[in-house]
Amino acid sequence: MRGGLTKKDTEALDETLARHVGKNGLPGLVALVARGDDVHVAALGHKAFGDPEPIGRDAIFRIASISKPIAGVAAMLLIQDGAMALDDPIDRWLPEFAAPRVLRHLDSSLDDTVPATRPITVEDVLSFHFGFGSIMVPGPFPVQQAESELGLKTLGPPWPPPDLTPDQWIARLASLPLLDQPGSRWRYNTGASVAGVLIQRVAGAPLGRFCASGSSSRSGWPTPASASRPPSGTASPRSTPPEPGTTDRASSTARTAGGQPR
Repeated sequence: MRGGLTKKDTEALDETLARHVGKNGLPGLVALVARGDDVHVAALGHKAFGDPEPIGRDAIFRIASISKPIAGVAAMLLIQDGAMALDDPIDRWLPEFAAPRVLRHLDSSLDDTVPATRPITVEDVLSFHFGFGSIMVPGPFPVQQAESELGLKTLGPPWPPPDLTPDQWIARLASLPLLDQPGSRWRYNTGASVAGVLIQRVAGAPLGRFCASGSSSRSGWPTPASASRPPSGTASPRSTPPEPGTTDRASSTARTAGGQPR
């Protein structure tokens, strides 16, 4: 198998990227591809329409959904510590999902359901297979209307974020039936928000605080200067209950994990 990038490879890439710049929708873009020791960077177009300055390879972009990998690392640290396992049912920490129901069909009414064939596991949540998430087919369906009325902001545009605590958000979500049987289908977005609440309850601390003091320091990521550290003598993750009525908006799942964190 050959290694590296050829001139033909990079020219084809640049030609393909260029088709998306200008009148075709994007003012500009920066792309990087690497193969072996060869690295190719393409900087095409401008930072904004009407801006005469070419875009540079050091241009700063807004990145969406970046809290998803952060929440994933936080979850894996808890798994590494033995605080939870991938095959653990989540109702140990999220009793709201102790007896989930599943829509008989995607277009079913909310009362047309069947029992879940098995519990939702930690792995289901982290892999976006827990049974709820983005609907990629034309609707609307009754469950979408209900989700909108509950103000969850997980099946539609996430901004502005819902004014809900993590406990309120997860309770409202669990009041809806699942779209699919646990483990049966991948659906984007909502699993990350559920993971945020799960991490908070397993860790016994607001998500933002745990990420700042736990995952950041141990993963080598910078610790946010504005985040407070948990007090000394904090109990072990398994024995610490969630903080009731947590209102730390920086740690609220609706704002820092999944469809709401962007």
